Amino acid sequence: MKQLFTLIAAMLVALPSLAYDQATAGQEIYGSSCKAYGLADGTVAIYQYYTQDGQTDVTFPATIDVYDGETLSKQYEVSQVGYSTWGPCWIGNGSTNGLTTLTSVTISEGIKTVNASAFYGATALKTVSLPSTLTTIGDYSFSGCDALTAVNSSATTVTVGTDAFKGSSSWDAIAKNCVFNVPDGTWKNYAAYTADNTKTWTYLDQFYNEGNLHETSTLTVGAKGYATYYNDYGYVLPEGLEGYVFAQNADGTQTMTKQYAAGDSVTAKMALLIKATTASSDTQNFTVSANVNTTTKTAAWPDGLQNMLGGVQTESTFISWDTSDYTYYYYKLADGENGLGWYWGATDGGVFTLAAHHAFLAKNKTASAAKFLALNGTTIGIGKTMIEKRENDNVAYNLAGQRVNNSYKGVVIINGKKVIRK
Repeated sequence: MKQLFTLIAAMLVALPSLAYDQATAGQEIYGSSCKAYGLADGTVAIYQYYTQDGQTDVTFPATIDVYDGETLSKQYEVSQVGYSTWGPCWIGNGSTNGLTTLTSVTISEGIKTVNASAFYGATALKTVSLPSTLTTIGDYSFSGCDALTAVNSSATTVTVGTDAFKGSSSWDAIAKNCVFNVPDGTWKNYAAYTADNTKTWTYLDQFYNEGNLHETSTLTVGAKGYATYYNDYGYVLPEGLEGYVFAQNADGTQTMTKQYAAGDSVTAKMALLIKATTASSDTQNFTVSANVNTTTKTAAWPDGLQNMLGGVQTESTFISWDTSDYTYYYYKLADGENGLGWYWGATDGGVFTLAAHHAFLAKNKTASAAKFLALNGTTIGIGKTMIEKRENDNVAYNLAGQRVNNSYKGVVIINGKKVIRK
């Protein structure tokens, strides 16, 4: 039996991978509700999309499938939308191009190029979704699409053609009202160059100038409802979340203060503890759209609080906040042996490596040597709602949070529990 399985596995490995049919340059191909022309590399470019009556959303497919009856007879790889410099794509079945009635366009994964003028004058177009495989947005490709509200791109490096997003009512008409979303850390990769490597005007700069060029990242909240988040750029806190900052008190405790509600604009470089407002037994993912031209922090923290949280934009070991006056212990949010809370990220309480967009907590060493700070209320430290666990679990504190010796009489807190000493 083992030999049989081995033989079958070997046969499967030996089978050639399925390949697309090769188109010839200029060949006209019909299929998948589209009309396309063959390109020199054997792929095809879609230049016409047949829609149903009243259809205003179009998804350009990654393959053109040609059927003989009910049998798939040919399959061609689509690499481009629009055909060379012929002009706008043709939409619909009638004699009049329905391009002006389109409201949504999706370019499927696998497609690499949106050709020059492909959607020129699509005046009702509101949203565009671009794939991670995209490398080129051609000249004038979305020029005149003044109704655009969102261009969502998954591509990391794209060459943007001349006047690709030029407005018709005014030069910056599109950029004023449309958010151009690109993957986290990639906005500088959206270059615009001619063949001689000279930068050209694409109106992508207008998105930046209007504060509408954004990078998107995912904020993941665990099943216990908490996470940390940091961004070099300003952003709007997504629905379903609250943001908290921390301040260290004179007695060594810390106060956790709700600073942002859903829909609030979060200051650039503001590290936060994030809480989900809706309970879930699973992780919850939220998309953060950060404005890349908001790169400075306000002079003072909100409400005069000195936030004890810091963070990193990319995965890295953060810079220590230690000064000549005092030093810090550094904590990360984790679900460890004591439950969800703040734990030393390094064995000595020093700096450690954080994942992108995560935050750490810095606690003044003069206040405590705690390796763990519990997280289940509004303050951190000895108090009514949150207890700080010290290295010596049997240390006693009075209700004011002051350490007391064994001769102290009255109510004390030991290991997070109230005990009456007589």
